[in-house]
Amino acid sequence: MIRLCFYRRGEDILGFAMKGHAEAAPYGEDIVCAGISALMINTINSMEHLLSFEKETEFRNRKGCFFYGLRMSLMDSKSIEKAQILLKSFQLGASSVEKSYPLRIKILTREV
Repeated sequence: MIRLCFYRRGEDILGFAMKGHAEAAPYGEDIVCAGISALMINTINSMEHLLSFEKETEFRNRKGCFFYGLRMSLMDSKSIEKAQILLKSFQLGASSVEKSYPLRIKILTREV
């Protein structure tokens, strides 16, 4: 099962962590893994290439556990607002995947 956790402070998403495997099909044929991976990678790429965020964000991949977070102290309010659109879009897409495949992905939210 894929576990995706969004870290929030109030209405703002500060980041997310994702680990696990959907195991919905053999390697290379798993549409659940492919779908959620594409959503995550698109979010991270959009932050970097469309918003030019590099130092404002942190990405780590440790043993199949992905972590992505905003460094809010380095961001002005307009940048935070733009980042929220992308992060909430990822959350919306991931929620749609979870509704379709509830035995393959679990989404959690933690207040930090």
